[in-house]
Amino acid sequence: AEALPVDDGCADVVICNGVLNLMPDKVAALEEMSRVLKPGGRLQIGDILVQKAVPESAKRKIELWTG
Repeated sequence: AEALPVDDGCADVVICNGVLNLMPDKVAALEEMSRVLKPGGRLQIGDILVQKAVPESAKRKIELWTG
């Protein structure tokens, strides 16, 4: 995801589903997504990013994880 094998500006849409949180260099990954998007293209990210462990009490509250 930090070096996509496609040309600049070739994508109408980039979908990132559960990958960004796994990337060591998130800035590089986002820059790469931007590089491949056409002008006016769309970026859809479905991910959960946290800086500290989620407490067990929060894990059990389904309303916190659904929209």
